[in-house]
Amino acid sequence: MSNLRLSPPAKNLFGPLFWLFVGLGVFGWLYIESAPTGEVARNIAAAGPDGVTAYFASPEAAVLKINDLLAARDWTHLARYYDFTHSSVLPADVVSGTYFAGGLAVPPEPAIERPFPPGYRFLYSELTELEGISRVVVVGAPTNRNDPSTAAQASFFLRADPEGFRIIPADAAGRLKAARSMP
Repeated sequence: MSNLRLSPPAKNLFGPLFWLFVGLGVFGWLYIESAPTGEVARNIAAAGPDGVTAYFASPEAAVLKINDLLAARDWTHLARYYDFTHSSVLPADVVSGTYFAGGLAVPPEPAIERPFPPGYRFLYSELTELEGISRVVVVGAPTNRNDPSTAAQASFFLRADPEGFRIIPADAAGRLKAARSMP
């Protein structure tokens, strides 16, 4: 028979550190297990915040519809047109509207709404090096009426699907590009 006994380490500096690391390990495990992963997370991200997916007929139609939704501050309907599959955007930020209303800031400039400020109009779209993804360029009103070159431009990404077009967040497009360039 053996006198094997499990007990915590002796009362010294090692003991509290041991239990601290055990606690951090358990916390980390619980955190990882609670996060949606795999197919479930992709389905949630792809379907929108309320499980409804929407598509634009064309890049031009996308700009018109986005302007309507931005003016109405209808974040739920706008989110239906997004594919957040490869994005780090938090679902709570989408549902609350913080993602749309408080994005894209380059200090000292104020933040502009996503995917572009209200009132911008379609300028052109171009294919990117990523299959099925286009960059749509929009333009705002010129700050000087006599000089059209003073108009601000913005761009966003659309993915072409058989059903139509969906918005891809910029960080997702960057991740897709990085994954494509890896051997």
